[in-house]
Formats: sequence, C-alpha cells, structure tokens
Amino acid sequence: MLVPVLTPESELGPLLIVLAVSAIKNAAEDYKRYKQDNKANQRVYAVIKDGRAVPTMSKDINPGNVLRLRNGDTVPSDVLCLSTSIYGGTCYVETAELDGETRLTRRFAVAATAGKDTDDLISQVSGRFQCEPPNANLILFDGRLRVWPSPGAREKVEPTTINNMLLRGMVLRNVDVVYGVAVFAGPDTRIMRNLKMSGLKFSTLEKRLNKLVLCIFAYNACLLVF
Repeated sequence: MLVPVLTPESELGPLLIVLAVSAIKNAAEDYKRYKQDNKANQRVYAVIKDGRAVPTMSKDINPGNVLRLRNGDTVPSDVLCLSTSIYGGTCYVETAELDGETRLTRRFAVAATAGKDTDDLISQVSGRFQCEPPNANLILFDGRLRVWPSPGAREKVEPTTINNMLLRGMVLRNVDVVYGVAVFAGPDTRIMRNLKMSGLKFSTLEKRLNKLVLCIFAYNACLLVF
C-alpha cells in the first residue's frame, strides 16, 4: 500500500483555493459598493440659484448650495431645513440608512424662513451659518443661523439643533417640497464620518476563512521544519 507523501507543495493547492475564494468575494463586494456609490453620485437634484432651479449631480453639491428636495428624495448632503410645503415648516424622514429605524422621524424648518416655500421666495433669503465642525454624532447638532429673510429685512438669529437637520441618507416622506441649505457634503457628512469610525468589519465567512488560512499556513510551516 502506497502512502502519499505530504509536502508543502502538495498543501499549496487548498491554500490557494481559500485565498482565491476570499479574493473573489472581496472583489464582488467592492464592485457592488462602487456601483452603489456611483449611482448615488449621479443622482440629480435641484439647486436654487437666482430664483431658478439648476439641475446638479449629487457629487457636485457644495456647502452653501440651496436645495429643493421632493417627497421620496434621498438627502444628498447634511442639509439645514429652511422651509417645507407643510404649514408650520415640518417634514418627515426615514432614517433607516443611518440608524436602522423604520418609523418616520419629524424634522422642523428654521422659524425665520419657514414661510419661504417657493423658488422665488427662498432666493430672497440671505444669511450666515455657524456650526460645530464635521463629526459623527447622529443625535446632537449645535449651530446658529444669522438670516435676513428678505432684502432690507432686519437680521434674525436662530439657534439650530439636530431637529432642524436633514442628514445625508435620510429619505423624505409625506411632504411635497423641502428647501434647505447644504451644510456638509461628501466625506464631511455624518453618515460618512460614521463609516470611517466603524473600521473594518468581517463577516462570519471571512472570519472562518481567515482561521482556515492560518491553520493551513501553520501546518505547512510544521512540514518545512520537521
């Protein structure tokens, strides 16, 4: 009876298979994320300039741009809510992308601009906004809006909280139109800051594959030594 001789070369095959499976899986996930990010970046939104709407892709939205959002839109950046089509300046959002919650959350427009609910009216508003630097906090926000609601109007100062903010990834519900000004965009948004802080996460399959690779490597090392 012939007993097969185990050598490092003969054990290389299983190790390569494990590594190939892991590489293919990671490549597929990276490609899926790339397609999702590209789709999100190519979405077109209405940026209000001089009383008219200018179609602008999500990736080209910058802090200070005034946006007109509609029901069902995914918020493309961290936006301060200026006005809505609902009396009193309220709106509702889904926050599942941020915190996994399925129930709707209420948000409020800044009181000084709550009645500016058309392209022409919102274009009359001018102001300055001061707030905390970009961070990952999804439940707290501190800012102050100095605003002139119309030409020649007296300055109004409004404190702002997280209840006035529409964060990137939220989805508008039960409201026709929302106007807001982009505060943070791109990597400075709260959702992106949270992605950076979360670090690497491994699935159960990846953990098992990593353990298997280590076991095969240790076994081959023993064969080389003994």
